[in-house]
Amino acid sequence: MKTRITKDLYDIAQRVREIDKGYYPVYNKRFKRFEIHREGTPSLILTAEKLDARIIERLMRQRYKSVFDIAREVEEHNERSDHKKSKELEREVERCLSRLNK
Repeated sequence: MKTRITKDLYDIAQRVREIDKGYYPVYNKRFKRFEIHREGTPSLILTAEKLDARIIERLMRQRYKSVFDIAREVEEHNERSDHKKSKELEREVERCLSRLNK
């Protein structure tokens, strides 16, 4: 059974929602652990026995990691796109030169 946490001593539940309005903490009584859910799905499973600032730190790290992963993917896509454009330009230049040499 899971219990949704709406208020706590250190306002962690509120701080979790500040990171992302869709996030909310729950306590899983069966496994005796806290979980951060987003729209009904577990997003972060914690082994912490207390709802404290470590949860916020983990969420922030996870969020920043996601941002860096996205930035890396965009950069890789741009590099592939630039390479493709360069090859197309080379082929066009070769075609033009071959026409000029005739």
